[in-house]
Amino acid sequence: EDFYTTLNVGYEYAINDKTTLDAGISAAYAGDAYCADGGAGFYDYDLSLSVGYALTKAWSVSAKINYVDAIDSDNLADTSHGGLLDVKTYGGVSVSYAF
Repeated sequence: EDFYTTLNVGYEYAINDKTTLDAGISAAYAGDAYCADGGAGFYDYDLSLSVGYALTKAWSVSAKINYVDAIDSDNLADTSHGGLLDVKTYGGVSVSYAF
């Protein structure tokens, strides 16, 4: 067993009563088993941006885009350098219901 821990900071801005803009950043520190070089250390960082829209009081929809990259390429290497990091930008759309 090992660990992977993150520190996250985020900010939400209400554009209007129904629309929000969220931005965030996180940094991770990982244990020996997660790191390619076998030594614990800083692993990756993630930048995120999302927009949410309240359709009703209960239903909402949001879109998000993230960028992730290695803090220490010895711990998390790109596939071009023999590592596992092959996707740096990803995103998605979600629909939520609050009850």
